[in-house]
Amino acid sequence: MDLMFKATDKAAWDAFALTFPSAADILVDEIGPIVTTPAIIDEDGEIVTPAVVDDHWHTNVRVLRPVIQSDDDEPVETDVCAVLALGGPGVAWIDHDTVNSPSRIWAGGMSYWTNTPSDEE
Repeated sequence: MDLMFKATDKAAWDAFALTFPSAADILVDEIGPIVTTPAIIDEDGEIVTPAVVDDHWHTNVRVLRPVIQSDDDEPVETDVCAVLALGGPGVAWIDHDTVNSPSRIWAGGMSYWTNTPSDEE
């Protein structure tokens, strides 16, 4: 499952990433700041309107094992995506439904986690 995050800065992201459970097999694609509105350039190549940049630290995360089981005496399954989507200090999960043009999609596409229950449950 895939998730998108926005952090106040790279340091906030790095601190949040240290909380990831190692058993979940997580891949991270750090994007950094993104252009939200491209610059407008005239026919002479001059910038008429500068680009608008969102300076937050954006990241795509792919969770290869979305459900893990704890190793303690009483096994408990954990939905890794639901836990990560809670975010952390300075880090917020981005609902994919609010993104019009995602940056750097994984090869083979994206399979987004959603916080709404599926129709099959």
